[in-house]
Amino acid sequence: MLILSLIKLNVKPLMKWGLLLSIFYIQVLGGVENALPYPYSKITILPFDSTSHFGPRQAAGLSFVINKYNVKTVVEVGSFLGSSTRYIAKLLPETGKVYAVDHWLGNLEWKNQPNFQNLQDTYFQKFLSNTIHEGLCQKIVPLRMTSTAAASYVT
Repeated sequence: MLILSLIKLNVKPLMKWGLLLSIFYIQVLGGVENALPYPYSKITILPFDSTSHFGPRQAAGLSFVINKYNVKTVVEVGSFLGSSTRYIAKLLPETGKVYAVDHWLGNLEWKNQPNFQNLQDTYFQKFLSNTIHEGLCQKIVPLRMTSTAAASYVT
């Protein structure tokens, strides 16, 4: 509709095509409006990782509370790879936010498992990648810190 209106305008041909290309870039390709915010823009995107400890019982409880109280902002402490974080973000209104607090170092009880250090180095990148894959970067704000640090930051 917008493109058709511009074609009908009496604008110099080169200017008209410049406007059309700008609109195409912004509306179709995502352009400036869909640029990834920091820290999402700073990573190499990994394949989606569905590892999760979040199940239907937790989902039902969260859904009930968020819908009943018309929640718009959530602070989640302990986000790991983001299954519950993404679920919460999808329940919130378009302008809603989830502040995901985690150190993304993994569970220290796993430290004796083979390859723990290599896995530990990817947890934050996997969290961000999973959020990008589901298109929720504008709703999920990762806060990479301990829960104790987050508590002092918030209060």
